[in-house]
Amino acid sequence: MPPGTHEGVGLDDWAHFGRVDKSDLLGRVEAFAQDLAAGWNAARKAAPSFRKGGRFVSSVIVAGMGGSAISGEIVADAFRGHLPVPMAVVQDYGLPAFARRETLVIVSSYSGGTEETLSMFEDALRRGCRIVGITSGGELKRRLKEEGLPCFALPGGVQPRAALPFLLPPVVESLARAELITPKEAMEESIAVAGKIAGACARARPLRSNKAKRVADALAGGTPVVFGEGVLRAAALRWRTQFNENPKVIARDDMFPASNHNDINAWGLDGRAGEFRVVLLRDPKGHPRTARRTELTKKLALRGNAGGIIEVEATGETALARCISAVVLGDLASVYLAIKLGVDPTPVEVISRLKAELAKS
Repeated sequence: MPPGTHEGVGLDDWAHFGRVDKSDLLGRVEAFAQDLAAGWNAARKAAPSFRKGGRFVSSVIVAGMGGSAISGEIVADAFRGHLPVPMAVVQDYGLPAFARRETLVIVSSYSGGTEETLSMFEDALRRGCRIVGITSGGELKRRLKEEGLPCFALPGGVQPRAALPFLLPPVVESLARAELITPKEAMEESIAVAGKIAGACARARPLRSNKAKRVADALAGGTPVVFGEGVLRAAALRWRTQFNENPKVIARDDMFPASNHNDINAWGLDGRAGEFRVVLLRDPKGHPRTARRTELTKKLALRGNAGGIIEVEATGETALARCISAVVLGDLASVYLAIKLGVDPTPVEVISRLKAELAKS
């Protein structure tokens, strides 16, 4: 049996989940709404020196990697209909050419030690960008303090991918203080929606009435392919990365309508299609033509070819709440799949080994 794997536990045998989920990552996800509320309250009180101060913002960049970057992806999707300037998320060692003095660079690293993010921080300094940091400590916090730059301090001791409820509010608050968005309604609804999803999909809720457990059960034995649409693009990305890190399965993400111009052609013509389990994240407030495209894709390409089709409808009036509703359900489903497969969801041994090898050079 590979390291980190155990005998799987039935999804209704929740009293024994601890045999697999040794650090209770599931408990962290179940508390998403409480953590999001705490993160939002803390963000509004943090970094008091960070205000617009009359400085024009021409663009926004969230500089971060992995779990520290997904908050920027979600916020960019959710508020793209309201943002008066371009917003990009960069996961690399350097910033794009358009980054300059009028660019707000939100440097996000939960650990504070991510080498790519530290490199982007130094690049932002050289370019004279306006910088604000989000971190729980490490080298990033030290450098922010050294340069006299504002920092949203996060609580420590959380897996970076599970720290999303703490990482997202400072991004939202940064945009609000730059007078780019007014997020109060969206954040309050997101907290409420996250609580409802977590409650409806909690460990004690049986498989038959628990959407997250049903999703995990349907995905077991196949390769997840998660399609987002519109403002749910980042939610699909989050599903994919959570399946990579929690149950440690290969997964992929795609989106409508773009997939109708390439991906749709492979289903039915590639004999491996049956190995894939398709998840469709549906936005009830999305473009009606996208909804029509999704239905036609099911009819013409997916049915009879994919190993299964699962539909998840986002809930909420605001775009942010709908994104969060999909994210929370996906986070829960990923941990339930880990438990069913007997894979401890917390350790990420290959990532740790990679960082150790990089540190040698």
